[in-house]
Amino acid sequence: MKGFIERYATATLVVTAALALLTFIIQANTGECLKTALTPGGILSLEFAWQQEYADALRDEWRKLCQVARPVCVNATAQSRIIDVAIVNIYWDFAFMVCYFILFYVLVILHETKFARISKKPHTTAAIVFCILIFVLDGIENVLMLNFLNDIGIDSWKFALSASIKFTFVAVVALYILWRGAYLRRFLRLNSSPLLNEFLLQCVLNSILITINP
Repeated sequence: MKGFIERYATATLVVTAALALLTFIIQANTGECLKTALTPGGILSLEFAWQQEYADALRDEWRKLCQVARPVCVNATAQSRIIDVAIVNIYWDFAFMVCYFILFYVLVILHETKFARISKKPHTTAAIVFCILIFVLDGIENVLMLNFLNDIGIDSWKFALSASIKFTFVAVVALYILWRGAYLRRFLRLNSSPLLNEFLLQCVLNSILITINP
């Protein structure tokens, strides 16, 4: 896998970034109906529902039809219950998390490859471990939220805790990629071609995708 990524770096990056962006757009569209007066953040309102009372009220709110709780909703989901749309949104998040995990892995590997000529090597193993932890925590969070929405006895603080740790790790890895990318750009500006600099900039910009979760 590593050798393939290094050999077809540009193509691999473009494909993985495109898949992450596509699944993100789909999830964002399905999650628009989740934004009500009680839940302005949509699915994020559920992810960070630390107080059980608020989480229960949110679930009751989402049992309403989309057009009732959110009158401006006139799309195909208007006649659906918000809670059913939320479940579909979480299912799409499973696809998104696979895509962003692969994108993160590709970015980390490309960083290591581009640092081959530099004494300050990136902490690739640690970065990949963080990516795996993000993936696992996101999966746990989704399963817990699905169980909660399906009236299985789940305390909301459990998925709120998973979400908080996950986003902390996301920030760490995103900052790592941006920081190492900035250092590498300075090095390459003095020692390499403009084309390679442009390629690195593309890698760094695509890493921002991972910091967005609808």
